[in-house]
Amino acid sequence: MKKLFFLFTLLSSFLSIAQDSLKVPMTLESLPEQVRNRPDTFQICYITEMLQLYKEKSFILDSIRKHKSVPPIHAVNFPPELKTAPFPHKKSIFIGSVLAAILKANDKVLKERAEIQTLSLKDSITSADSIALAEYKRKYYASSFEELLHKVDILPPSLVIAQGINESGWGTSFFARQANSIFGLKAPAKSSIPTIKHPKTSFKTYKFRTLEEGIEEYLLNMNRHKLYKPLHDIRAQKRIKGLTITGKALLPGMKRYSSRGSAYLRTVTQLINMYHLEDFDTCTLSKDEDIFLRFVPN
Repeated sequence: MKKLFFLFTLLSSFLSIAQDSLKVPMTLESLPEQVRNRPDTFQICYITEMLQLYKEKSFILDSIRKHKSVPPIHAVNFPPELKTAPFPHKKSIFIGSVLAAILKANDKVLKERAEIQTLSLKDSITSADSIALAEYKRKYYASSFEELLHKVDILPPSLVIAQGINESGWGTSFFARQANSIFGLKAPAKSSIPTIKHPKTSFKTYKFRTLEEGIEEYLLNMNRHKLYKPLHDIRAQKRIKGLTITGKALLPGMKRYSSRGSAYLRTVTQLINMYHLEDFDTCTLSKDEDIFLRFVPN
């Protein structure tokens, strides 16, 4: 009974904090340790709160470049005030939010890749294996194990971050703010994913619940679309030779991503170089407990 009473009291306290955070800034230090370390989504209002948490958890970009370990702090969305934030804060929030989401999404892709490899090595497969294989083939527009392993692989953070910067203006575009969409993916006329249209143009994109969902859809699009076969070929050769898959190495395979062609690739290359984004290509998420943050209007 005492244990149940304690859990009830803790839950009540957490709910009270979550409700109050809609009205006033949440002071991270004031949260009970049991609540702060739980993998729940905390509602916050201000960039300063996120930067304070970054400081607490050593989510400092220069430190991450050196130690290659990224604390699993996941922003569900971008803060509304990001557009007017000082550039150093904007850079830390955008790169930090997108980097953590990329690594988590890449981990999911690597898990799928490992499952496909396991299936490919079996002498015989069960009915459950057959269903799983059929789903992978459908998902990635593939017809064989060879084609699946050619397509199901990671994209380096430097490439993804640089494209996100270019396409979303550091997370300040309409679609980034309203739809967690930072890559300018054009939605088809009929889509199983909710869509949103720009108020001043006819362009329509997907509306994602979280930044991570948007990045997962981007990875899927890049991995299964025939336009990016040159990228798949370059990446596969890197795998065969045991080399690190870097952003700039894959760029020649992305020429058809934008109608700007080579000019677009030069822009992405400049962003990678200017902000030393390839430092993040060998990073991994730390094994600490996940923390999820959602920005809400103050």
